[in-house]
Amino acid sequence: MSILSAIRRVFRPARQGDELAELMGRYSQLRATYDAARTTDEFKNYWANADTYDADSANSREVRQTLVSRSRYEIGNNGYADGIAQTYATDLVGLGPNLRMQSNSAGFNRMVEFEWALWTKAVQFRRKFWTMAHAKFGDGEAFGLLRRNPRVKHPLKLDVVLYECEQCQTPFLPYGVAGYIDGIKFDEFGNPVYYDILHGHPGAVNQL
Repeated sequence: MSILSAIRRVFRPARQGDELAELMGRYSQLRATYDAARTTDEFKNYWANADTYDADSANSREVRQTLVSRSRYEIGNNGYADGIAQTYATDLVGLGPNLRMQSNSAGFNRMVEFEWALWTKAVQFRRKFWTMAHAKFGDGEAFGLLRRNPRVKHPLKLDVVLYECEQCQTPFLPYGVAGYIDGIKFDEFGNPVYYDILHGHPGAVNQL
């Protein structure tokens, strides 16, 4: 074989079969694993509290109560956390919700918008929304119900009543009832059917 033929053989492109065999050889030597799936002495303490509960079971009443109490304690004693919570609520609510009527009657629109402004002022709408936003940041959830209040200083006696998250709970939750978690009953499609709301806070000294 001439020198020129040897040079051509060295520099010629490899056949497709040779490339495939080389690629399969590389993958046969690959041993890839997930570090998060290993159970070794190095990681056993880190993954000791991992469980296979569903979302409802993992966020039981006892777990939520512990998280809420610690979050409130942190916000109440940490100026940075309290500043973040107040900034979040203020930026979210702003001056409060406004009503914009778009009917064909300009006079009717102004009348309804004016009455809306009077009603929101009478029930302290903006202040309650700010409180709910602050509670959502600190407690994880907030509850507000529309209820009739005869002492509202407006012809519309509808008020926004706020409840703390601990008041949405079932005192005696039945065991084995499908779609019934602590405080909420769901239908078969996952829609809330009703909520269990306590009249008073479970940690209050004087109940209503």
